[in-house]
Amino acid sequence: MGGSQPPGRKGTGLGWGVAEFGAFGHGVFHTGATSTYAATAMFLVHDGIGFIGLTNCGQLAGAIDGLGGAVVTFLAHRAKAAP
Repeated sequence: MGGSQPPGRKGTGLGWGVAEFGAFGHGVFHTGATSTYAATAMFLVHDGIGFIGLTNCGQLAGAIDGLGGAVVTFLAHRAKAAP
């Protein structure tokens, strides 16, 4: 998986973006799109949570990125709430 950054920092690691996911710490992501497709992958590596989204419509790149962030955040909230 991609590189690692201290919490609160953003950067890249081996082609993967590294970003802060609020209270859940840092995660890694990679996105890409053309006029005919869009894809995103986001992972909270330390929590074992991830999302991969693919679409055959490049105009949906922003939407699939937003959906990925929402799903990862939702799953992280559920994991933290579990006994």
